[in-house]
Amino acid sequence: MKLFRFLSFLLVLLLTVPFAGSAQLSDGPDTQAPRKVGIALSAGGAKGFAHIGVLKVLDEENIPIHFVTGSSMGAVIGGLYAAGYTPEQIEEIAINTDWQALFNDNLKPSSRDLSTFISTRDTYMLSFPILEGLPQLPAGLVGGQNLSMLLHRLLLPFHDTDDFSELPIPFAAIATNLSTGESRRFESGYLPEVIRASAAIPSIFKPVSIDGELYIDGGVMRSIPAEDARDMGADIVLVSDVGEPVKPVEDLNNFVDILFQSVGFHLVKSDSAQMELADFYLRPDIEAFNSFSYEEVDALIKSGEEVAHEMMPRIKAMLNSVPTEGRNEKPDISLRDREIDISSIHFDDIDRRLLNQARVIFDINPPEKIAYSEIERKINRLYATGHFSLITYRIQNDGSPEGGKSLTISFSDSQPDRLGFSMRYDTRYKASLLFGLQMRNVFGLGDQLNSNLRLGEVLGVGSHYEAPISLAPAISANADLNLYRSPIDYYESGQQLATIEIDRAVLHPYLSVRLFNYLELETGLKAEYYELSEAIGSNVLLADRQFLFSAVGKLEFNNLDRAYFSSRGFNLKVIGEASDKRYLSEATFSQVIAGFDAALPLYDGLVLRMGAMAGQSNTSSLPFHYRFYQGGMTVNPLFNERHGPLWGYAVQQLSGSSLAALHGSLQFHLGRDIFLQTGWNAAHLSDSGIWKPSDFDWNEGYGLSLGALTLIGPINFSLSTPDFKNNYAFKVEVGYSF
Repeated sequence: MKLFRFLSFLLVLLLTVPFAGSAQLSDGPDTQAPRKVGIALSAGGAKGFAHIGVLKVLDEENIPIHFVTGSSMGAVIGGLYAAGYTPEQIEEIAINTDWQALFNDNLKPSSRDLSTFISTRDTYMLSFPILEGLPQLPAGLVGGQNLSMLLHRLLLPFHDTDDFSELPIPFAAIATNLSTGESRRFESGYLPEVIRASAAIPSIFKPVSIDGELYIDGGVMRSIPAEDARDMGADIVLVSDVGEPVKPVEDLNNFVDILFQSVGFHLVKSDSAQMELADFYLRPDIEAFNSFSYEEVDALIKSGEEVAHEMMPRIKAMLNSVPTEGRNEKPDISLRDREIDISSIHFDDIDRRLLNQARVIFDINPPEKIAYSEIERKINRLYATGHFSLITYRIQNDGSPEGGKSLTISFSDSQPDRLGFSMRYDTRYKASLLFGLQMRNVFGLGDQLNSNLRLGEVLGVGSHYEAPISLAPAISANADLNLYRSPIDYYESGQQLATIEIDRAVLHPYLSVRLFNYLELETGLKAEYYELSEAIGSNVLLADRQFLFSAVGKLEFNNLDRAYFSSRGFNLKVIGEASDKRYLSEATFSQVIAGFDAALPLYDGLVLRMGAMAGQSNTSSLPFHYRFYQGGMTVNPLFNERHGPLWGYAVQQLSGSSLAALHGSLQFHLGRDIFLQTGWNAAHLSDSGIWKPSDFDWNEGYGLSLGALTLIGPINFSLSTPDFKNNYAFKVEVGYSF
């Protein structure tokens, strides 16, 4: 009986004194004063989603939280919670946000101009800014535009709040001063900007400028902000820690692991000191995840819930043993779009030359009521011009009795000239290298000049110049100048007879008009001189050299969500070209090409891909390189408008002056940017000169491919056959297409 009483007493003692840090509760003269509870959320990248699970359980158990501190991802989650979002709303945000998109500054289709998507799509593995005439290492891989827009949108109700103690729950974020190397606790400022600074992972995001100082990720110097919760007034401190522990050398698999390891040595001492200040230390079971496990939202949240449930009896025991303040009242925050009465617009830190362009794109005439989503769309359109490295904004009360809002848009430094580099390998053209130079404001007109040099079996040097004429609608004058040499494989009856070398010099001036972000119209002229090599064989008749002068028109609609492994969207392209000997040209012909590709999501991770291409030439003497070609998985980059892939056949194995092609496939997203695709395609090519579907003799093929999006570009392995017999071909593509 005495033993039972002793064990009961010991159990009560363990429940009410769960951690050495709780001894701090006895400090001070008034031990009956209501206690305040603070929670410190650590850095940890994607593993920070576990914080959501911890907060969910605390809310479900009615545990009052009076202070929130956060570092890096902890600042993102903690800032939203302190602003009034419920854990369930934060969970919804975490699930619906494309977190991978936050690690680049590419815009979604609904926000970008088609020309911007085409010119800035994934092409270069590496890109370096040119400063003072020399290429420099970038301060970060991305400026953080997409992350900034997300935080501005989610924290819109608190654009007016400068003092974070006035939030529904007082909040502080930790960031690291890049000049001094010291951590700074932010309890005031512009909330979206402060949180972005706290989450600015070094080498990935550019540093954030606040009050003339540059700041990076708070987790660099203080991953666990427990002392900050104490300093703010918390008597009881809960710590949710998802930080990266120091790993054995054999577990360092990539540069990200090494980056976190280099920071981790310092944090071991810092974390130990912070844990001494915690009354409750919650460490979710996250060993199976890493800082970039952004697709594991559900599993990470569950791990946070589990550790919170385990600790809950001890937390309740302590809070029941002392008086505590009640829970803070939190407002209802809606994730729906809303309309805003804009009374004035201010443009800060913008070059006078670009000010008119900004005003035309915004096209808001205060006072005007406008949907918030429309404001965000206009800002994205302005960013899509490529003139700015970052655009931020703030919507504040104007102080008038009517309660209007003042919109202030701030611009970071304009985009510098850039030097790009890329390389690729494919089974047909082997290794290739690409060097590019992008120059802006060449003549001070908001224009840009893109030049590139390609080395490999396909050799070429080219330039594209674009100068704006009108901003609404977007009209620009363009000129392409290209010199290149390329092989074209010549087949008869399925057998390759020769490889023909073609040298081309092409000048193509044109006007382009862009409408509704997705649609582009082009019209212009093209002057071309080409030569064909003589090593062809006597049975093939081809002109050695010719000068062509033609009129060209193009229409393109494109809202595909990405250039590779698209999961939704539609692309339609129609091209017409005509040449006549009566007008400077040495050949008479006309040609029309039309094609579409569509990606239709069927289920989570399952996409139906389908498309068609058709072409018709009206001539009996079509230039050899103007013929249509089908075959292989690699398209000759210099003829991609007339050359198409076709499972089951070699590159350029099928050719003709008219074309009809179809393809359909299912694409499975296997996770972590890995994709499996299986499908069917068919093509009919003819030299009859007449497009008669009733006479089509289809060449069919089937394929299976495994691909992935990686740091060096897309990688794709494919296996194809025309008949499921012995004719199987294995192909490899590594790197961006260029």
